[in-house]
Amino acid sequence: MIDLTEKESELYQAREPIHPKSIKGRFRTFKTSMLVLAYAVFFLLPWVRWERAVGPEQAVMFDIPSRRYYLFDLVIHPQDMFLLAGFLILAAWLLFFVTGLVGRAFCGYFCFQTLWTDVFMKIEYWVQGDRNKRMKLEKQAWNAEKIWKKGLTVLLWTVIAFWTGFTFTSYWADAPQLFVAFFTGSAVSAAYITTGILTATTLVAAGFAREQVCIYMCPYARFQAVMFDKESLLVSYDVNRGEGSIGRKPLQKGLMTLDERHAAGTGDCIDCKLCVQVCPTGIDIRDGLQLACISCGLCIDACNEIMHKRGWPEGLIRYASEKELETGEKPSLFKFRTIGYGIATLLATGLLLYGIFNMKPVDFSVEQIRQP
Repeated sequence: MIDLTEKESELYQAREPIHPKSIKGRFRTFKTSMLVLAYAVFFLLPWVRWERAVGPEQAVMFDIPSRRYYLFDLVIHPQDMFLLAGFLILAAWLLFFVTGLVGRAFCGYFCFQTLWTDVFMKIEYWVQGDRNKRMKLEKQAWNAEKIWKKGLTVLLWTVIAFWTGFTFTSYWADAPQLFVAFFTGSAVSAAYITTGILTATTLVAAGFAREQVCIYMCPYARFQAVMFDKESLLVSYDVNRGEGSIGRKPLQKGLMTLDERHAAGTGDCIDCKLCVQVCPTGIDIRDGLQLACISCGLCIDACNEIMHKRGWPEGLIRYASEKELETGEKPSLFKFRTIGYGIATLLATGLLLYGIFNMKPVDFSVEQIRQP
């Protein structure tokens, strides 16, 4: 029999479902705003009409048969594919710049996996209730209530996943025409295959895998630490304030006020675990920087809510740098690495815009020369 350490045994454990608690706050509001904006752009853009002298009347369309990409008034031909490389380079430098400033903020607010998982969790909340009700439903035996609620949840997930797949397909054909052809059975097989594959992958990734994608599948989580330094803003727990000299303690007689807690040597953290309950990846931010943290800030909202109710200063959990937590000094945004990323981002943006505004049409003249 092989003995495994605790860390090694965790690799072979079955996944425990995470049931995040709903929370309100400024970071939750910002996440919702970004979600609504992203969904509006993604789902509505294929239906925006755009008049052109030549070409489809769709604002954004990737027309493979005619070998042209239409982006409003911009038409990209095969010889212009260097623009795609420029866009990817710009996206990479922008990602590095944002990560150097505020850690994995991209993951927490803009990543497709986060956005779709967030909506799927909302559906779960609307159908099954908040955290405690979902946990109770998860543990109870299969009965009519559980079958109904679980079934309705998956059905709504599937509808969102299907419309996601169909919308993506609509970027590659005229959306109104594709809609009619798709539901009358006359669309090309590629439309059905693409929509089917994306429906399945969206359902699995956002509905069932969820945080597993962020922890085990996403490469960004693996190399993120390389782009951090002591002045990067990360979602952090103020250990000195929260633990005091003897550690965190729950509210109890003699430890009800800050003065009593500080006199006893305990910290401001009352160990309510609300920060853990709202985390979409199920981590405890009080354990420090972790691979699974996506910097969404929901734990900040949770902690600030408790601090506000107690009348204590907020910010026990906040966006802070390692240097700030150690010395109390505010981080400097104008550091060598950040300036370098910023300059590279501006250069990439400038070169991309220069390439776009200096595109020249290519005219071909073909003449037949008869050979006797």
